[in-house]
Amino acid sequence: MANLIRFFLDRRQGEDEDFAQVRQTVIQRINETYDLVEDRDGMHIQSDSLEGLQIKCEDLNLHPDESLDGSPQPVFFKPWPLASFPRPHPTDEYTSKQVEIYKAKKYWDIDSPLLAYQISQANYLSSIIGIFFEGLLRDVGRPQYKYPQCLETMASWIHKDFTYNIFADDFDPPLWTSVDWYPGEAWKSTKNVPHIMFTLILGYEPTEDLFQVEVLSILAAMITRLEGDEDLAHNTIPIMVISIMAGMKARVLQAHYNYQGLVIRKSQMISFPTVDEALPNIDLFLRFMASECVGDTKNPDILMKVSSRLFENSNMNGRTY
Repeated sequence: MANLIRFFLDRRQGEDEDFAQVRQTVIQRINETYDLVEDRDGMHIQSDSLEGLQIKCEDLNLHPDESLDGSPQPVFFKPWPLASFPRPHPTDEYTSKQVEIYKAKKYWDIDSPLLAYQISQANYLSSIIGIFFEGLLRDVGRPQYKYPQCLETMASWIHKDFTYNIFADDFDPPLWTSVDWYPGEAWKSTKNVPHIMFTLILGYEPTEDLFQVEVLSILAAMITRLEGDEDLAHNTIPIMVISIMAGMKARVLQAHYNYQGLVIRKSQMISFPTVDEALPNIDLFLRFMASECVGDTKNPDILMKVSSRLFENSNMNGRTY
């Protein structure tokens, strides 16, 4: 019996050491991708440049049957189904008042003097989405919720400060010094999973190309979480970004890292030009933001298709804090 116990303990120790080695290699690879993206010139990353930067970008499409696209990539965020999406609570005074306010056309007038600057337009749309996600109570109608809650709580997200939690101090200069864009709000799942979500306020004209700052923010969050103490049992940090831009437009990015490099799923650009289009589109974003956090974030074979040369000859020392 003692020999059998020792056998299983030795086996477990070996598995832990193998996982730690893979995890460290993941960190090194993400650092390498970060450096490649940081060193390039220009605001945008054109599609023909992605492969050289160790980035794979795919479309993020939510089909009528609630499924995502048929990509072989794993899914880490499962949007809230439309059929069960909770509506704003009909009798809560604050909720009802806010819903009525944002049904008024004047609150979606992009020509307002208050929205004269591109960054102001992005910040304004971000604040509205935030009110609907964190502030409005929902008509729950389900026994597991004893009283009305906001979507943030129902979807098991908790608000987090970017400092230390999302971006380590080492990333302050590239991520906090611009007057044209800035990180908005951030959340972490309250469940025992490493999933992260945050918004970016971009005072730029929308484009289908990825912005350099979108990619740097995603990579910085992955590095920070993997180098920290909270997610030591995981080697994958799924990230969802709500990128909000000038012209009252926004998109969803979902990202993870594997043997192909940084994998980003990118939604189409969604606009909020009038109240008739804005409120349904906000609901679409809220369904993504209220996603169920799923997927295997402890896969020991995450880099299995990477050449062994990358394990043996990697000269990346990682980023120190």
